Amino acid sequence: MTFDEWSYDITARVFNEVSGVHVKRKLDEVWRWIREGRECQVHAVSDSVAAFVALQRNGIMTDCSFKCNVAMTDDSKEEVASRIVGWLNSPP
Repeated sequence: MTFDEWSYDITARVFNEVSGVHVKRKLDEVWRWIREGRECQVHAVSDSVAAFVALQRNGIMTDCSFKCNVAMTDDSKEEVASRIVGWLNSPP
């Protein structure tokens, strides 16, 4: 499974569960989901590992609220999608 395939599957679940979310594919190996001042992104660390980051904008600053590395597997797609859905649906 490629990074883009893995990220696309995550995006499909996020779109089904979060209203008003926007997704950006930045560069070749960064995907970002954005909703009302909250952001999450994944970026490829290697061919089989991605870094997941939860971000929150405070004015012009962006703070990292959570970061972890995950193996790009079918199981981790569900875990990362759940984290994104929870983060984007939580109050700012």
